[in-house]
Order: sequence, then structure tokens, then C-alpha cells
Amino acid sequence: MTQLRLIRTIGPTLIVLVTSTIYLTFHLSSHNWDPFSFVLIGGKFDPQVNNQSYGYDGQFSYQIAKDPVNGWRYLDVPAYRYQRIFYPMLARALSLGNEVLLPWMLILINWFSLIFATLLLEKILKLNNISRWYALSYGFFAGLWLSLRLDLTEPLAFLFVIVAVFTIQKEKIWLGSLFLILASLTREVTIIFTISFLLSSLFQKNCTNRTKWLIVVLLPFLIWQALLFERFGEFAIRSGGAFATSTEILPYRGWWGFAFKNLSAFFLMSLFVFPTAIVPSFVCLWTSIKELLRRNTTPGSWMLFFNAVLITILPQSILLDPLGLIRTLIGLVVAILVFGIEKQSFRVLNFSLLWLFLFIFVINGGFLPDYPY
Repeated sequence: MTQLRLIRTIGPTLIVLVTSTIYLTFHLSSHNWDPFSFVLIGGKFDPQVNNQSYGYDGQFSYQIAKDPVNGWRYLDVPAYRYQRIFYPMLARALSLGNEVLLPWMLILINWFSLIFATLLLEKILKLNNISRWYALSYGFFAGLWLSLRLDLTEPLAFLFVIVAVFTIQKEKIWLGSLFLILASLTREVTIIFTISFLLSSLFQKNCTNRTKWLIVVLLPFLIWQALLFERFGEFAIRSGGAFATSTEILPYRGWWGFAFKNLSAFFLMSLFVFPTAIVPSFVCLWTSIKELLRRNTTPGSWMLFFNAVLITILPQSILLDPLGLIRTLIGLVVAILVFGIEKQSFRVLNFSLLWLFLFIFVINGGFLPDYPY
């Protein structure tokens, strides 16, 4: 009986909790317990830092959290970075503005987000009589772990998405709408999930209240975008930071277009990009279109469609950057899980496990940016 209870206790969430604790402890101990080894501030943006690197994106959340009014001075594209306002402001609030606690809070928020999102997925799977172990496809997705390692916005943003999925499934539309608002103010790409819920609602009968709630979700995001334009004189929505290329119009041009620049490098790069992003997104796009044409207009169908479309139009600067690419794939992983649960399809859910092989790059640090510690 004791062994049976132990087996029931051990699950995806516990494994993610233990493994992530070991991961964080190992990294921090090997960097003199310095939380700034997660922030990676580049001297190119902050002259107070004694290095000549560009650092990485987590530095921008830190600068906003440290000084919300003047932090824009140390950002590459202020409007673009400030649209992801909730993560840095939450860290500032929880640290009570204490600059010593602040970098630690950035880490703890993402750590909690990874664990709690895995727990919620495990719960959703159990409620739908599906093996809880599929939660590992999210809990061990490399894009989330590297976001944890680099103080990025993805873990918190997608926690909010998963909470919204959970609450809306329970018909708590107003509560789910609140979390969708928080998601959109944490990372703009999550607006895809709000639109998916909204479109699904429009195709249902007697859904007036649900549709109204979901339309309201868009308002804070649009108001914040307008305020950012007023403050910085440019649109916040764009394809990326300072060195990003433009969003593509032709499908997958960010990938195949590179062949015209450097054919040998294209074939080498394709060994990673093709199985990791091109094939999965094409399969998901084809599957979602078939479902929508059959009038199976569930939230999962729309999520699958929009997240697959996103991969087809990714700018070359993201599609050919392994770290940027797997961060973008987080949304597709979530969409596959939601769609698979809706369809009660083990074939779809098994497909969500495809990316677990990427975890090897978390272990060996292969995707981490160069930084002069």
C-alpha cells in the first residue's frame, strides 16, 4: 500500500520540481550564487556594465523592473520591450523595489510558473481521463527551461494561458478572461490564444456572454499598445528586437530563402530547423485546416492553426536562431496539448512529445548565448 501511494505521488510535476531545483542549484553554485548570471546585462546597452557584449533579452525585463520610468534608456527597442510589462512589474512588486531581491525574484517567478503550469496541465489531463504523463511534453520543453535560465517572459505568459484554458474549460469565463489579459501583457504573442477562444465562441450558439467577455480581453492589450505608441512614437508590435529581420509573407521563406544566400550553411542549418519546426508546423497546419473545414471550430483547432501559421511567417532572424526558434515553439506545444485533449487523441498527444529530445541542449548549454561572465 505504501509503495502504491509513493507511485501515485511521483508524477510529472514532482519530477519537474526536483529536476529544475537541481538545475538551478547547479547553475547558481557554479556562478558564485550570482543571480545576475541569469540576467546577462550587456555593456552595449548599459554602459555601467563592464563588458562589450549585447547580453540577452532578460536584461530588458530587469531594467524595466529596476526603474520603470527610466529603464527605457537601457533597452534596444523601448516600445517593443515595454509591451511585456507584467513580468518585470510583478518582480518589482514582489521584491518591494529592493534591488538585491529583484534578480532573485525574476528567477523565482519563472521557476514557480514552470512548475505550476505543469501541475495544471497534469490536472487538466486527469480531468479528461488522459494520462497525466503527457504534461512532461510541456514541463520538459527546452524553450521553457532556457527561458527560466535567461529570465525571459515565456514561463509566466504561458502559465497564464494554461490557467485560462483550465478556468474556461470549467465555464469560469470571466476568470479565464482575466488571465488572458495578463498573458497578453506579459508576452504579446499569447494574444493568439485569446483570438482562438474568441473565434471558437463566435461559432457557437447562445454564447453572447462568453463572446463579450473575450472581446473585453482585447481592450487592455490595445489600450497599452496605444499608450506605448504615444510614449515612444513607434508601434510596439514588430518582428523582434534591434537586430530582427522583418516578418515573412511567403510561407517558410525565412528558412528556404537562406538557401539563396549560403547553400552549404542552409543544408547544415536545415538539419535542425526542418525536423524541429518546419515539419511539425506543416503537420499542425494541415491538421487544423482539415478540422476547421469540418466545422470543428473548437479553441484547440484555432490555437493549432494560428500557432502553426506563426511558424510559417517567422522572420529569418528567429527561424535560424535555435534559441529564438524553440522559444517560439512553446505556443505550438501548448496548442497541440489543448487540441489533443479536446480530441481525446493519443496520436496527437504523442506528437507533443516530439520535442523532448531538445532537452539535451538544456543539459549541455548548447543554445545559451555567449556571455563574458
